[in-house]
Amino acid sequence: MDTQWPAIARHASEGPPPDRADADNLAYVIYTSGSTGRPKGVSIVHRNIVRLIKGENPAALTSEDVLLQLAPLAFDASTFEIWGALLNGARLVLYPDPLDLSRLRQLLERARVSVLWLTAGLFHRMVEDDLPALGAVRTLLAGGDALSAPHVRQVIEQLSGRQLINGYGPTECTTFSTWQVVTALEAQATTVPIGKPLANTRCHVLDENQELVPIGWWGSCTSGVRGWRVGI
Repeated sequence: MDTQWPAIARHASEGPPPDRADADNLAYVIYTSGSTGRPKGVSIVHRNIVRLIKGENPAALTSEDVLLQLAPLAFDASTFEIWGALLNGARLVLYPDPLDLSRLRQLLERARVSVLWLTAGLFHRMVEDDLPALGAVRTLLAGGDALSAPHVRQVIEQLSGRQLINGYGPTECTTFSTWQVVTALEAQATTVPIGKPLANTRCHVLDENQELVPIGWWGSCTSGVRGWRVGI
């Protein structure tokens, strides 16, 4: 930013009028991974972010929290990290690249990070290599892919008193669609529940014909493979 102060100085110093933006104005455009063949741009408006950050959800962010921005801006998890802090008056800590587990542990301790979001892959790696590093985190969120039941069970058993949340949702739905606070897993469980919809969100499980399925039935992904099952 220091190289851009002359350009910044040419802009107005006062805030924009409050009527310049509304809930349906574009907030950002982010691209999907392209797993369906070609990345596509997804338009996210202001109300989508407010629904994620300010709506009732298990993370219960407050001004006392410290969030770490670990995700790059091109990954929609950064929406939760950045605006989760700024829209709740919390402190946002920026992680310096590149990712290193020992450096991450030091930063978590030094900055006293209380809310941390990890991709499923990084979550699994930290559980295996440095589980104590997560001990001081009040709320740990993980997602972006299916969580391993053994890894989740290990966190529950060894980090008692910490809140573990499985967050599920595609980019099109603004980071998360559902949340599940995982407090226990049955010994025979091989999957981790994705929970219920966030506030102001409705989820539907459909079959291969895009019809609603009843409770207890499996839904299908667009590719026709078996997907989620409706719980009670």
